[in-house]
Amino acid sequence: MKRFENVLKTVIILIASIGLLASCEVGLGAAVDSYPPTLSLVYPAEDGITIMNSFIMYGSVTDEAGLKSVKVYVSPAKDEKQYNNFPEDITKADENSKSTTVINTIRQAKYRYEAKIDTKNKSWYCVLNPIVAISDTNSSTVIEYKDDDGNVIYSRDNFQLEDGEYKFSVIAKDMADRSTIISSVYKIDNTAPVIVLKRPDTDDAYGQLVKVTGDIADKNSLKALYFTALQKDTDGFHKVGATQYYESISGVGLEQIVARYFKDAEAAAKENSVEPYNVYKELYADDGTIDAKGNKTLYAVVEVADNAEEYFGDKSNIANYIKDTVGTTNATTGEKTFDQTKYEKFLSETANLVRRYRKPSLGNFE
Repeated sequence: MKRFENVLKTVIILIASIGLLASCEVGLGAAVDSYPPTLSLVYPAEDGITIMNSFIMYGSVTDEAGLKSVKVYVSPAKDEKQYNNFPEDITKADENSKSTTVINTIRQAKYRYEAKIDTKNKSWYCVLNPIVAISDTNSSTVIEYKDDDGNVIYSRDNFQLEDGEYKFSVIAKDMADRSTIISSVYKIDNTAPVIVLKRPDTDDAYGQLVKVTGDIADKNSLKALYFTALQKDTDGFHKVGATQYYESISGVGLEQIVARYFKDAEAAAKENSVEPYNVYKELYADDGTIDAKGNKTLYAVVEVADNAEEYFGDKSNIANYIKDTVGTTNATTGEKTFDQTKYEKFLSETANLVRRYRKPSLGNFE
């Protein structure tokens, strides 16, 4: 009988132990949250890209017990100086961690941006490098210009991030202050290239060869040169032919052939110059403006673009990540759909985020 009692006690203890273990299910608290957040960067995806104006970063993020924050820390890429601007972000969990990456990243950060978390879609997004006012003791102003088409152009000094190369580190923290970090390096370039033209010049004269010469300076790589010929009449200026663009241009010692005379297309083909021949025919077309000496007066616009691009996502991508902010809910289905009006309101209310420099892209003059 005693042996039976011992067995019975053992069974009861085992059952009690199993019940205790069964009560520790996933989702009942931080006690079983032993993993840091899962974090990814979806956009911009490429390391080393050159970005102009304000831009957006977004990606996915999840945690089994809930997320506390997602923040983007920005530090000069080639400067390990510790600015210590955000000491409040370093937690006990960070200090107790075997890795010092998170602590060093926060200490070296010059700027910090708070990301928005979309728990339903398991994602995050953050807008960086907003427009800021230039302040002095008497005023606070934003320098604003407009081009010939009425597009707003802001001074590079109005952007928070100066031109340069930066490391952008995204740190996600859960409710237990466990951290996950991912980083990417981007170049910020809000300065247009500087071009010093030798030709065409004021009152310049060309014969059988039209060529753009001069020097171009830019901190980053150059994308293309654009040449537009204009003609003036009583109604003002109008284009002559199509705008020509040329990639793989040199900076110092630029010599770009735009147009060249040949007897006919066959002769041009032999010199591999069919395109310059066709441009010459457009420029020197007999439209009644050639004078008695055979001269035709034209005006030239030369523009140069660098490789800096805008990274504000497309509307479909943004809608996926900020649907709760710019979405309209269907009363019947409960589904959220992208709302253009709310999207534009979101942009206008978020520190004047999208301010565009008029930097040409391929073909936009056609």
